[in-house]
Amino acid sequence: MLLGILTIAQTLLLIASLMLFDREIANPSFVYCSGFLLSAICAFLFASAWQFTLHLQTFFVILGGNACFIATCYVCKLLYRRRMAVEVRKPVCHRQNAQKAQPSFLPVCVPLIAAYLILGIVVISWTLVATAQLYPAESLSASIAARKYAATFTTDDGSFFFPLNQLRSLFSAAGYVVTYLVAQEFARKRLSKCMLLPISYVTLFAYMFTAGARTDIANNLAVLFICYLLIVIRGGEQDMRRFSKKTVVVLVCAIVAFLFGYQFLAIGRGPGSFSLDNLGAYLGAEISNLDTFLQTSGQQDTGIFGRMTFVRTINYLGGRLGIESWVYPLDLPYLTSNGHWMGNVYGTYYAFIYDFGYVGVPILTAIMAFISQAAYETTRKGLGSTFGNALFDIAYGYMACNLLFCFFSNRFYENVISINFLRFITYVVVSLLFYLYVPKIAKAIHRGLPAKHLKAE
Repeated sequence: MLLGILTIAQTLLLIASLMLFDREIANPSFVYCSGFLLSAICAFLFASAWQFTLHLQTFFVILGGNACFIATCYVCKLLYRRRMAVEVRKPVCHRQNAQKAQPSFLPVCVPLIAAYLILGIVVISWTLVATAQLYPAESLSASIAARKYAATFTTDDGSFFFPLNQLRSLFSAAGYVVTYLVAQEFARKRLSKCMLLPISYVTLFAYMFTAGARTDIANNLAVLFICYLLIVIRGGEQDMRRFSKKTVVVLVCAIVAFLFGYQFLAIGRGPGSFSLDNLGAYLGAEISNLDTFLQTSGQQDTGIFGRMTFVRTINYLGGRLGIESWVYPLDLPYLTSNGHWMGNVYGTYYAFIYDFGYVGVPILTAIMAFISQAAYETTRKGLGSTFGNALFDIAYGYMACNLLFCFFSNRFYENVISINFLRFITYVVVSLLFYLYVPKIAKAIHRGLPAKHLKAE
């Protein structure tokens, strides 16, 4: 009964997130609430098989957390747009804003895309060889699974060695530039003009398989979709590809097909077979597991501020500063319900309550919402430069995909408000600068050579 009410309430919140934010499905509230609604639907459908009954604490945590997210985003939107309205009234600022409104697009540089493709082949091959050597097992898939397990549930972060680590990070970050280019050219109806681009994008997917990272694939697809939406919102060309009813139907079918086929992507996950029960647990067990946690445990006194919420940053600092107590694995025990395997997924509110109790939910949710909405408002308006638009689109796309999967785990504070985001942004900035300025430097050199040659003669 209560689970059904939660599903209906989540649906209403999702609708509200559209109405309050100009029906833009790229806005943080819609992205965030979509994941929780999907989880609620799956939990509702499988509750009978799991013999799961939702308790009031969990009901109010999820519903209240989502409502708090929407409310904070709305306040941020009002503050931001009120400030912009004041600036537009000033003549000078108005001219500046008019200039910034002009959209710009990344050029498609075929030689650099080809270089990325070659780098991908090298990185993928080297990664597979290194994985088999560092995590020996009966098969390559088992080796990938061993590394994945070590990186997730032990103090071993799954790192390789110099320069493979750096090449992997660079290829991964540069992959977001490729992702952005695919979204941009798709929106401009020009993707078929450079077939190396989609081929390079497929290579990026192959790279993700080497880490057993099924979730990373979903993340990247989310970034692709968000970047596409942002590019279309800013516009700039009359014939840009926009949503039609047919496109929406195709998109929904593609998402459903992807979800149903998700369990087949078992590389690095060990043996397993697809079933609706597995899919239901993967998407809906977060609510059941969070409910179990709230009924049996609750806030933990660990002696480390934000032990679960800020785990990635604390682990990083602990390793760099030599503080052994700051290097620890996640506390995510596996659960079962009525004989069904529920995994060890609890959603983002688990980490908030684990560290700070119930008061942590509205505070940490509001911080997360305000940051994401501020980033969205800045991004949708545009920064008036090719580099700025691409960087902020990728950054917000990365942020949005982590918001989408907050129903699954503490993704935002692990990947965005953490050292991981600084590392990610650094590599993206380097990749973008390289992509934008190397061709210009090459052209300048090419144009300068004849002149120098003639002068020498």
